[in-house]
Amino acid sequence: MGPIKSRVWRAADGNTDRVVYLLDGLRATSDISGWEHETDAGAVLAGYNINVVQPVGGQSSFYSDWVDQDNGKNYQWETFLTEELPPILERDWRSTDSRGVVGLSMGGTSAMFLAARNPGFFKFAGSLS
Repeated sequence: MGPIKSRVWRAADGNTDRVVYLLDGLRATSDISGWEHETDAGAVLAGYNINVVQPVGGQSSFYSDWVDQDNGKNYQWETFLTEELPPILERDWRSTDSRGVVGLSMGGTSAMFLAARNPGFFKFAGSLS
């Protein structure tokens, strides 16, 4: 799949262990998160002393690991979000297992699926559609 770009908003006081992942909808773009295109959710949540991660480029992926390649893509989103990203957040952003995930549209379905398939990984999950 290659490197995944993510926008990370540092919590206001920079001293928190909480992090929330904000997942895009079906038409996610490869340049910037739809959350940043359309809202100021990252800045607002960071103001509440929460680190915020907005992965970029999940168009039509449902943030899952694909078994086979399709149209030149073989997404491994679930592996990235649950195995590769957490150690980076823990090392560089003071995050712990106090994680949440919120998604809109496709990302909302994905947030629920990720939480169900990884019991205990997220402290909360939310879906906006």
